[in-house]
Amino acid sequence: MTTTRPTPGAVRPGSVTVTPLGGAGTSALVDTGRARVLVDCGASPDLTAFDASTLDAVVLTHAHPEHAGGLAALVRRGFAGVLAATPDTLRMADIGLRDDLLSRREDEGPAAAAERAADDAGAGSPDDPAGEAIHVRALGIAQEFDAPTPIAPGVTCTLRRAGHALGSAWAHLDVDGAGTLVVSGDLGRHGHPLLRHPEPFTGADAVMVEAAYGDGRRLPSDDRDKLAHIVFTTLDRGGTVLVPAGPVDHIATVLFELARLHRVGCLPDGVKVCFDGPTGLDAVDVWRDALLAGSPELRPEVLALGAAAWDVGELVETRSASESRRLLADPGPRVVIAGPHHGDGGRVARHLRALLPDARNAVLLQGRSPVGTAAHALAEGATEVRVGPDVVPVRAEIGRLPGMTTHADAGEIVEWLGHGAEPAVTYVVHGTPDARRALRDRITGTLGWHAEIPASNTALDPAAGAPR
Repeated sequence: MTTTRPTPGAVRPGSVTVTPLGGAGTSALVDTGRARVLVDCGASPDLTAFDASTLDAVVLTHAHPEHAGGLAALVRRGFAGVLAATPDTLRMADIGLRDDLLSRREDEGPAAAAERAADDAGAGSPDDPAGEAIHVRALGIAQEFDAPTPIAPGVTCTLRRAGHALGSAWAHLDVDGAGTLVVSGDLGRHGHPLLRHPEPFTGADAVMVEAAYGDGRRLPSDDRDKLAHIVFTTLDRGGTVLVPAGPVDHIATVLFELARLHRVGCLPDGVKVCFDGPTGLDAVDVWRDALLAGSPELRPEVLALGAAAWDVGELVETRSASESRRLLADPGPRVVIAGPHHGDGGRVARHLRALLPDARNAVLLQGRSPVGTAAHALAEGATEVRVGPDVVPVRAEIGRLPGMTTHADAGEIVEWLGHGAEPAVTYVVHGTPDARRALRDRITGTLGWHAEIPASNTALDPAAGAPR
């Protein structure tokens, strides 16, 4: 391995370079000179800057849109290599892809969606959504946890449990003759309602660690009490409780909390819980299969609940666009779950336009939402919010549940790192600039490690390590 620090962006023959992509670094392109591997594939203009046909493999840490939403475009642009992920992540990624493609068609119409997809591809016209999903699914290679697997010439990948979403993993890449790299993906929190803690970092020559919640500690909160109060009082006044949540990101945790309320009577019998989305409750079936199989990812208390874990009483799915329109016209009391969680586009946007002007209704926001989105504006107390082309007055109750997140906070991330030996360099990625700076400083101050915030789309040489 080399010991000198290269010129930023330079790629020396035979060296291993890592290029953060996706703005804040939600993806990483690993180039060994013999192989090219992409870890995660969120939808980003950065991913159009290279020839996708040169990729040997894509590793998915999990199926959330920020990490898997660019797969269809990548395949349209020529990727035909291996798509490596855990079995549950592959199933969830397929569901998320179909949901995104079908939702896009609903939002834009078939002709506009086809034109946009053709622009993504650079030429030609896309297949129908089902066909696109089949093309992506055909590349999938299911990889079990803790099983070293060759995925490209000279590159072996081992996936370790990340505890953030069902099937989520952090990736350990071993490059023959050049060293090892860990990419954290998103790490799960302590006290995740459904999943066990992440397997701890075990060491590597270099590590890329996420900083989504890197700017602080998640304080003890009364979010569960707040959730119960808002659900009960909204239903009591005949309103609708809207929970923005996509099919693969928050739906299982939302239903788990609603099932708890059903068991204690805050969600009365006879009140419908409706999931409105093109793929319906397919993702919940993946969770149910994991429960029936006694998955070691699940917390013991969840396994002990069995089928009651997601029993909300009357649970219905609304798949077709015509069913969704009828749901919009239905009166309360009811609970509606619809994606995406940030509130822009998709079916949740239609529900926001219909429900926000009425004070009988409530909108429940979990965790954090990206700046610039409808959900972020609502969380900040906006009295009117832009939803698509419309500016909508906000009279509904807005319930903020910041503690109901599945992300590790800064202390948990540093604790995860501290289990392993110090790498030559720790790259802090995926988060706001403030969050990345805060986590870098915390890693340096607490662990004494060399940590850097890499620029997006700039090739890094992890073999250069820290200055000594």
